[in-house]
Amino acid sequence: MGRRELLIFVSAAIGLMALAIDAMLPAFDEMRETFGLEPSSTHISHTLTAFFAGIAIAQLAWGPLTDRFGRRKILYAGLAVYVVGAVASALAPSLETLIVTRLIWGIGAGGPRVVVTAIVRDIYLGREMARVMSQVMAVFILVPIVAPSLGAAIMLIAPWQWIFWLCASAGVGLGLWAIRLPETLRDDNRRPLRLVEIRTAGRRVVRTRVTFRTTVASIVIQGAMTLYLTTSEVIVGEVYGRDAWFPFVFGAIAICLAFSSLANGRLVTRLGLSRSISLQSRAMTAISIGLVVVTTVFERPNFYVFHAALALTVASYMMISPNLNAAGMVPMGDMAGTASSVISAARLGFGAVIAALMTGAIGDSLRGFAIATAVFVTTAAAVAARSAPHGFDEDETTGDQHR
Repeated sequence: MGRRELLIFVSAAIGLMALAIDAMLPAFDEMRETFGLEPSSTHISHTLTAFFAGIAIAQLAWGPLTDRFGRRKILYAGLAVYVVGAVASALAPSLETLIVTRLIWGIGAGGPRVVVTAIVRDIYLGREMARVMSQVMAVFILVPIVAPSLGAAIMLIAPWQWIFWLCASAGVGLGLWAIRLPETLRDDNRRPLRLVEIRTAGRRVVRTRVTFRTTVASIVIQGAMTLYLTTSEVIVGEVYGRDAWFPFVFGAIAICLAFSSLANGRLVTRLGLSRSISLQSRAMTAISIGLVVVTTVFERPNFYVFHAALALTVASYMMISPNLNAAGMVPMGDMAGTASSVISAARLGFGAVIAALMTGAIGDSLRGFAIATAVFVTTAAAVAARSAPHGFDEDETTGDQHR
């Protein structure tokens, strides 16, 4: 693979996770009807929470495995579980069964997620890693742009279960493409497969100031992002009564995320990690407070005004997240896979729990959503602003940089 193909492949591998999440969002109404739920029920969102929980749990295993056996083998193993989980979800006879199969599906999705982060860390370091991850995320955002519309289009001609069959087919396709993927793990960085490796990585994450702070900030931001994912369909469909608009609204916000990710690539190249994180922390706080103001001044804000404020808020997550990830991974180069799995498991696991608790608490309240989001964001910003001390930035790459 050349550099451009590798970046697209990495984006597609992460995109499998987004496809499994975003393509099913327009199907929530039909899924509620299939499983006998009330139209405004948020119980269906447990399928998303289970998926995130599966990713979080599995990454604790995928990380050490990829540091021991290499990136390619673990990528194939994760894809196999991903496909099995997608097929089982398509055949699930009840909501309870679907939640379990979505957990399995998430376990499979965790494999590619760990592997691609480790691949990027194998090749790049510091601000260069942040720039590359921003490019990857910009391509990855194409999935949330088209996935809801694709899911809605499938439901015009087939039952909602066919969305899951599509995801299974995508997993098979990526596996075929992966034949061209090079092995990026150097032999001198292979680590023995022992439980102590996870404990060692966990201790290093907690004891390394930069890594610990960026992880905490990422957890809270993930909570805010998951809260947005689990409530967006209810807000558009139930609060504003525009069910048919959901794929387009979701796609439009995803476009904003893509532009913010590209903008971050330029920003971090010019300013470096420390200054970028500091600036983005302040901006993220101000924008989230603006969302609270919009929902406080108006009981039900204008549809366009609210979603414009929401788009800016969610875009601020996308700008800072690659930088937090890059800053936290710099000291972890000798155990990139295991450290990545511990960090990502903590982020997705705790983030999913936080969002699940808040989703049930706020229901369909726009003001409650805005306040919860602002609390998440200001907490994350306070931690993130201190994540990368001055003089931290490296403009180097590892010795095995991809050519």
